[in-house]
Order: sequence, then C-alpha cells, then structure tokens
Amino acid sequence: MLKASANSILPILATRDFDEIRWIAETLKELMTCDLAQVRPTELQVSAFKHPSWGRSDHFLRFVQHCTSLKILVLGYTANLLVSEEVFSYLAGLRSISMIKIYRFLDEAFIHSVLRLMPSRPLFPAVRDMTFCVKAQAFALLAPSMIAVRRLTLWVEDSNNEICGLVGQLPCLTQLILKFLTAKEFSRNELASLAKLQNLHDLRLEVSEDISGSHLAVPWMKDFDFEEWICSFPHLRILCLDWSSGDTLLTAGATASLARRCPELISVVVLWHHNLNVWMASSPLVKNLKIISFKSISISQDNNNHDELLTNTE
Repeated sequence: MLKASANSILPILATRDFDEIRWIAETLKELMTCDLAQVRPTELQVSAFKHPSWGRSDHFLRFVQHCTSLKILVLGYTANLLVSEEVFSYLAGLRSISMIKIYRFLDEAFIHSVLRLMPSRPLFPAVRDMTFCVKAQAFALLAPSMIAVRRLTLWVEDSNNEICGLVGQLPCLTQLILKFLTAKEFSRNELASLAKLQNLHDLRLEVSEDISGSHLAVPWMKDFDFEEWICSFPHLRILCLDWSSGDTLLTAGATASLARRCPELISVVVLWHHNLNVWMASSPLVKNLKIISFKSISISQDNNNHDELLTNTE
C-alpha cells in the first residue's frame, strides 16, 4: 500500500496550474494512504484519502485544522467515519479549499446539525469543484450557499423530482454530473429545470455502475421535445445520457438536432438507437467529435432504403 507525504507531493504541484492539480488529485485518490506521522500539514495543498490509516474524526479534525494551505480534499468511500458534523462544518467554513469530494451520504438531519454549528455563515464559499452523495432534502439546504461552484457531481440516493429543480437554480455551472443510485424516469418539469443551465460544457445524466441493468427513462420524449431541450446547451462539449433505448421515442431526428444544436461536442454517450448515416451526414457540423458511444446503430442501404442492424450491445 502506497504512503505519500507532503514532501513527495509538493514538488509535483509547484510547476502545475490548478486544472492539472485536479487530475493529480484524482490519481492520488486511487493510490494514496496518509500516515499522520509522515505529513507536515501546514505544507499540504492536496489531501486525498482512500484508505485512511486512522479512524477517529477528532484526530482528523485536528489534522485538517493544521492544513492551512489546503486547496483540494478528497475523501474516499472508506473515510465516512471521519466526516462528523464537526469536521464537515469546519471544512464548509474554509475559504482556501477550491475542490472537495466527500463520498459520505448526507441526509437532512446531518446538514441541519452542521447549520446549527455555523449559523448565518455560507457553506463552502470558495469551492468551485464539488462532489457529494446526497438526498434531495439535504441538497436543498446546501444549494443556497453554492455561489462559487462551477463543477458539480452528485450521487443521488433518491429518485424524486426535487433534485433537478434545485440544481437548476445554479446557473453558473459549467459541469453537471448526476449519478442516480436507482432507476429513474425524468418528467418534463425536471428537464426544463436543467435547461436553465445554459453555460454547461459537460452534462452527464447516469445511473450508477453498481445498479446492474438499470437506466434512466424519458418515455414521453419525442424528437421535437429533444431538440427544444438540447438547444438550451449550445456550448456542450461532453454529453452522456443514460436513457434506455427501450424507453424512448427518439429517432434519427434527435440525432440530427444534437449535431446541429451542439457543434462543439467532442464526446457523446447516448443509448437510443441511431442511424449511422445521420451522423455521417452531420460530420461537417460536429467537426471535433472524438468519442461516440451507442447502444445500437444501423446504416441505410441505398438499394432498398432499409436499415441493416450493425451492433446491439449494452
């Protein structure tokens, strides 16, 4: 198991800008375990703990209180016990942290406890990149403070209709990733709420990889509904819609409108059936497309004008 100290991390950070540091943090999350005896907290700018070597939240709180230069904090799934109300409220008040990822489920009671510890103070005032696992009621308490957030990833435990409306109140978002832990059917109102996020460059609506065989559904959506919705995101570069092909009425018309309305796309993952000819015809519009993933595609035959199935994979 790899152990890393501040001395080994900081030389790497010194020559890199913030965006590069973000990716370094992602790598550290997978590799790093910190031993408090080997770390000088005052120098630490990135802390990524997947398997912490201590298990008491009061020890962790004392540690982060000494991390006066901390900019990025990532706590893996096994770090849940470290995130007490006291730890969370301390982190929420820091003005140095720009990126935070906490994979503990936050419910309404937990956030109410945090708010009692820091009344009349904004939560995470400087955080621009945020990842949480939440229930909708808990996020409703957090959302009003998210004035600085530009990149938001939420693991959503419940599939009610509230989360999209709450996220739609954050118009400055440039990246939104919603990972649902249950199968979900989107309503018109939910997608209309997301359509308010017109600055998005990256939009991903997905079911967690742990939910085998489940997808999101939009059984009411037709091609003209899709075009009306997708035109709200003219700057999209990355799009992932985990919508089951068996639960949608979308056709080649939706494909054409996607290419027409989002010419800056570089990556597309969409699971309804596609006619490859439509994408080939649209290639002058989507010039920078590098990644494309479908559930099934077909290609029209000129001689009899019907579609031949090419692939059909999950």
